Amino acid sequence: MGIRSSVEAQQVLDMIEDPGKYFYTESDGVVIRNLNELPGALQRTKKDVFGMHVNEEKNDYSCWVRDVVGDTVLATRLLGTMDKSRTVQFVKERIFYLKKKAGLSISQKIKKPKKMALVPAGSAKSRVKTSSAKKATVKKAAVKKSVARSVKKTAKRVVKKVAVKKAVAKKVAVKKSVKKPAAKRSAVKKATAIARKAKARKTVKSKSRK
Repeated sequence: MGIRSSVEAQQVLDMIEDPGKYFYTESDGVVIRNLNELPGALQRTKKDVFGMHVNEEKNDYSCWVRDVVGDTVLATRLLGTMDKSRTVQFVKERIFYLKKKAGLSISQKIKKPKKMALVPAGSAKSRVKTSSAKKATVKKAAVKKSVARSVKKTAKRVVKKVAVKKAVAKKVAVKKSVKKPAAKRSAVKKATAIARKAKARKTVKSKSRK
């Protein structure tokens, strides 16, 4: 969808406040903080580095402009080329249009915070800046792993408790099954003794009658 108002144009040109949404090129240490910084960064980017971000499989600049900057029109134009010079041209033309739409002079700076950092690849500063964008992702992954471990431990404890309960129930059942025959034998003995006493009494009575 195109830019409809000066406010929307200004929003596209404004600085991105979240460092985690900056465009980082780890190979040469370039950090792009808003759309206004993109042409200069592209011009300083080497062809091989540009090719890592723009090729037949992907266009990282187009995705960043669409998802972070919020300009779908420019993102579509960038997606249609893999040429570095044309990419720079498209971005410059779009910035010119957006400044005009926002009522700004072409030479006026767009809320540019500081000079864009160009840090040598592999340096300590480069590692710090590139890692800051990944900290949130790493932290989320760590939390997920921790939760998974906790769930696994809880499941093990539950399974163990169930196993213990089953074992106890089995022992109780065995004890009961042992007690039942013993109780039956005792009852049979008592009944037999009573029957014998009764028989003895009858015998005694019959003899006394004779």
